Amino acid sequence: MSNAIFDFLAHSLLFDQSLISTNYQGESDQRLELELEKYRKHCLDELDNISVEINRHSGNLSCVGSYEMASLSSLKRAALYVEQMVLPDPIFPYTRPENSKMQALSEYLGVGSDSQKIDRVGLAEAVKDVISKRDLVVGGYLKFYPISLLTETPAQIPISYSSDGYTTQVPAPLLQLFRDRSETFTAETNASGLIVRDRLEPCRNIFVRFKGARAGTGYVYNLMTQEVIGFDEETRVARLIMGIPEAPPSQAHFDQWVSESINRSAGEHFRGLTKEFSLAHKLSSVYACSSKLDSQLLRSSMTERDKGIPENAIECILRMKLPYMDKIRSADLMRLRNNDGEAFQNFRTDLEARFRDLRYEKDPEVIRRKIIDVEHEMSEVQVRAISTKIKSVRKAALADFGLAVGGLAAGFATSGMSLLGTLTAALHGAKTYAEYREKVRDNPCYFLFEAQRQKYVKPMGSHKRPRAPVSAAGGKITRLSASTAALRDGE
Repeated sequence: MSNAIFDFLAHSLLFDQSLISTNYQGESDQRLELELEKYRKHCLDELDNISVEINRHSGNLSCVGSYEMASLSSLKRAALYVEQMVLPDPIFPYTRPENSKMQALSEYLGVGSDSQKIDRVGLAEAVKDVISKRDLVVGGYLKFYPISLLTETPAQIPISYSSDGYTTQVPAPLLQLFRDRSETFTAETNASGLIVRDRLEPCRNIFVRFKGARAGTGYVYNLMTQEVIGFDEETRVARLIMGIPEAPPSQAHFDQWVSESINRSAGEHFRGLTKEFSLAHKLSSVYACSSKLDSQLLRSSMTERDKGIPENAIECILRMKLPYMDKIRSADLMRLRNNDGEAFQNFRTDLEARFRDLRYEKDPEVIRRKIIDVEHEMSEVQVRAISTKIKSVRKAALADFGLAVGGLAAGFATSGMSLLGTLTAALHGAKTYAEYREKVRDNPCYFLFEAQRQKYVKPMGSHKRPRAPVSAAGGKITRLSASTAALRDGE
């Protein structure tokens, strides 16, 4: 979502604070659906402009982040290095048009029609999330993009078949990685939705997920019987009757179905990751995620060549704890980045140099210790050294200022304005600034020092007496969603 789309939301009932606080209670489904439809149309109309706006930063470091990168904590840490962050628009998934065929199938499977209505609580949380990041958008750092558009359920429900059990949808080494991390559970339907049990036994509904994947993600499958009751040779259209018997399948049939479902889930997950990675390339950006599974997939020998210096630096800084970053107001962080660009660039260059060698390190413990050492060196040693040097420079500046004022006073006493006194003042002033530049601001960690200092600076209006502004230079599934792409397995 670019600033243009943010402007649209600013005048939308979706941004009405009184409605957000009550999860849009009192608004009809029809009106909310109409507003979401307008928002979707606006996003799609602006899609090319959003891409151009993002690509405008192609000369700088731009990063497409996955859903796991959306926390303010991750965004603030990434802001120490990344020039631009592109995140999935959290509101856009709620604009997906209703799929009447999926709705009919869901109702047949026992998932009530109530589950198809707008998730008002989820929508309100998504809007709150966007509002909480307003300062990052205004600061030019954050852009939102409708990434969920890449994986929306097609209007037609596909019926798939594979003679090899869907084993070729993912390269063999990666498929084994998926299978090693798969978890499958029995699922049951009731009036409120789909309930996932903590066991697996022969049944007709299962839920598949992968350890290390994004929380809340998974895939639902239903084992249905099907009978061909007609086939038109000319149009190649078949008529089928599908249903779900009450009796479970045999153990052998069930085991085969579960194995195929895991393979299909791996294919769905891998295609989704590939689409997001391709989008990052299209937007001239690097791709970053904090999902352990996706990180391992991207680091595998099947998908990675050599890790780039920027990608490596992003990965390392996201592993740094930097607790003081959570206390910095987003607006202050953006002001620091925009008003002290030279210090920001120096800090980024220094980060790359410190972490460059870790690109070829395979031992996770060695990487962890190195990151801890760098964080201590930068956050403690260098920042403390900058603080000490600032104090000494200030003392020197006071001493020089005294001498300069003395020279000017003598000049006034003798001839109104002594040239010697003026030159003395200029000389001492230039000397002090040069020392300040050389020993303080040119330290690569000066930007981190200013970032730490921001947590002690309270915003204007928080005191009865206003302070001078600081210079910036100083387990239950309630609906069948898009991921349930396989509600159509034949027996």
